[in-house]
Amino acid sequence: MKYKTVKLKSKNKTKIIKELVTASSIKKEYKGNVINDIIAFEKRFNKSLWDDYVIFRYISDKIKESEVIFGFSEEGVKYNYYDDELKHIFLLILVGNDCKEVVELITFYKKLLSDEEVINYIIENKGENIFEDRFLFKPEEIKK
Repeated sequence: MKYKTVKLKSKNKTKIIKELVTASSIKKEYKGNVINDIIAFEKRFNKSLWDDYVIFRYISDKIKESEVIFGFSEEGVKYNYYDDELKHIFLLILVGNDCKEVVELITFYKKLLSDEEVINYIIENKGENIFEDRFLFKPEEIKK
């Protein structure tokens, strides 16, 4: 599992997606398709189901090692079409088709980011040092 943190500069969700995918270790020749697929998915739903964060996920046989890219926007981005709430926290989860823990991985980050204390910690620290121990997905601990 790879982890990466990105300070986001973009002001809209399409550019946020591009920034996150560009920061990933996906082979350059696949990045355009990944960006387009995520944008197409987001256009269909056009909203985040969670108040404080957005999770993008992408599953493909082109991804050889799972990767979590954490993006933080200091200014925030208006994400949902129906409100003016700014989102500061964006997570891109990339997994291969053969990833057996994909549901657990996504659930882990949904649960983690549903904790108000965690959200406050991330915002107060402006996304710095986010991948300390409690932010790392450990499938061996999930199965216990």
